[in-house]
Amino acid sequence: MAHPTSAARILGLFLVVFVAACGSGSSGPDASGVGGTTGAAGGAAAGAGGGAAMDAGPPCNAVVNGAPFTTPADAPDGGASPPPATGGTIASGTYSLTSSTYYPSSSCLSPEPTAVTWVVTASSSTAGTFDLAYGTASSAFTETISYTTDGTTITTLLTCINPPVLTVGTTNMGPYSATPTTLTIYLLDAACGPHVDLYTKQ
Repeated sequence: MAHPTSAARILGLFLVVFVAACGSGSSGPDASGVGGTTGAAGGAAAGAGGGAAMDAGPPCNAVVNGAPFTTPADAPDGGASPPPATGGTIASGTYSLTSSTYYPSSSCLSPEPTAVTWVVTASSSTAGTFDLAYGTASSAFTETISYTTDGTTITTLLTCINPPVLTVGTTNMGPYSATPTTLTIYLLDAACGPHVDLYTKQ
């Protein structure tokens, strides 16, 4: 299978479909998620074709993706594994992707620059909602995800994605770290290799 183009790295984690993207001539998002998918849409969702090629319908949210494009990079020291996750309370606010680091390196030929904006609405110290907009130069997606945290693990539930390249109701679990101004998501089973995405509060 060709390496997917990104657009879903985050989140549904992610199904966070977190967006750590790899472009090598294929067109679907990296939907493998963090720590493995427990729902119906695990693995790479190849053949999605990008936002313009799908019958999308209304967006999942009104988030405007004003984040700068970020190009995934290999671990600078060649480290085989990322630093340990620390958990923490996820703070409400708007975040942008500021780095995506592969450990030790991406298996894709050419990581594709990706822009991601997250709006976090925390309902408690351990639960809330992510509304996000993300994409590459050729694709754009919106997504809404509910989350809960326990220790250093975040569990996400996809409640909306547009275009619909994943199944609503898909869940994922994985490590995370949070500070008052940052959110770090660990995507350990992503199609292009394990990577860590850092989001910074705007």
